[in-house]
Amino acid sequence: MSEEKQPLNYQEINRQTVNQWVADGWEWGQPISHAEYQRVAQGGVPHLVLSPTKPVPAAWYPDLHGKKVLGLASGGGQQGPLLTALGADVTIIDYADTQIQAEQLVAQREGVRHHGDPRGCHKASAFC
Repeated sequence: MSEEKQPLNYQEINRQTVNQWVADGWEWGQPISHAEYQRVAQGGVPHLVLSPTKPVPAAWYPDLHGKKVLGLASGGGQQGPLLTALGADVTIIDYADTQIQAEQLVAQREGVRHHGDPRGCHKASAFC
């Protein structure tokens, strides 16, 4: 009798991996500071990057006031809060608990509304 091979649970593997990276000090799991949030909320250009070395050009930012923005796998208290500071209504979906916790930490600290979902897109049917 052969054992049935169980499919890999890539969502759980992803969650555990990213949670460990954050515990190890991963730069993408470090929330922005209050000063950085305030700088952007007061009209400063956010420092968002396309890769670790390529910042998003300032000219690429449209007026985000009242716009809905969905961030997929973009938790960590960095991108979502900066886009919120620009006036967007941001929802973040991320598998990693630590990344959603960082989003919640910044939202509470800054007194802003937060939409964070620690599920994968397959479970967030309102967006997928």
